[in-house]
This record gives sequence, C-alpha cells and structure tokens, in this order.
Amino acid sequence: MTPRTFFFAILVASAALNAHAQTAAKAPAAQPVSPGLNHGMMTTQLDAALQVTGRWLTLIDQGNVDASYNMSSPLMKRAMTKEQWAQNLQLMRSKFGAATAREWFRIERNVNPQGMPPGEYLSVFTLANGEKRVGGAEKISLVLTNVGWIPVGYVVLR
Repeated sequence: MTPRTFFFAILVASAALNAHAQTAAKAPAAQPVSPGLNHGMMTTQLDAALQVTGRWLTLIDQGNVDASYNMSSPLMKRAMTKEQWAQNLQLMRSKFGAATAREWFRIERNVNPQGMPPGEYLSVFTLANGEKRVGGAEKISLVLTNVGWIPVGYVVLR
C-alpha cells in the first residue's frame, strides 16, 4: 500500500466511522469530553492519554521516526512499515512545518468502532501553529491496552 493510498484510506475510514456512529441505532456515538470534566471516564485515564499523546507528538515534532513508530500500537504497525510511517509524516507535516504551539481542544471516546478491533479508543484533537502555518489542527488516535493508552494514528487535518 502506498503512503498516499494509506492516507486516503485513513480519511475514508474516519468518515465511515463518523457516519456509522451518527446513524447506527445500537452503536454509541462518539462522546466529546470537555477539558476538566469527567464524562464517565476517570480523570486519571484522560490525564494518562494526554501524557502519552504529548510524548508521541514530541517525538513526531523532533522528527524521531523510529521512536514514534516504536511507541505506536501493533495495530498501526500492521497497517504500515516504519518507512511508510516516515513518508506519511513527511507528507502530512510538509505544509505545516514543526509545531511552534499546540493545545488540545476536544477528545472523542469510541467503544468498539466499526472496522477496528474491539476496544476503547480516544481521538485527541489539537489546535496547533506550525512554522509554515498558523491555525492547524491534528487528530491523534489512541487505543486502550493492558499497558495503558497507545497511539494508533495521526492525521494533520488542516
């Protein structure tokens, strides 16, 4: 699978997941979590997820492809090689540049999303300024495992 094909597959899968969550009668919709509020998840779980997200984004910002790939979930590693990860990061970040400021603004929780292995997932959305663009947005996806939250995906949204 080429990096471009993988990138578009991620976009299509995200759109399909969002559409399914909105229309399925039995499936719970993504649940936005506001900063500082506890919506059924322990605050410590959110804190842990945000800490993992921060560490992973720091590695990505530093251009540390190996460490960011190694920190990723086996699910992501099955979907792409380290070389494909490096190409995707370069492609996504080429118009954004290195992040100069970043703040999370939304978290969505999904349980057993269609098309993914059963489990609990979070999507952390950030607003970010980069060297080449002000007002960017990123989506970092994580999966809850027996060792904690592990990154499973990254997309620069704008």
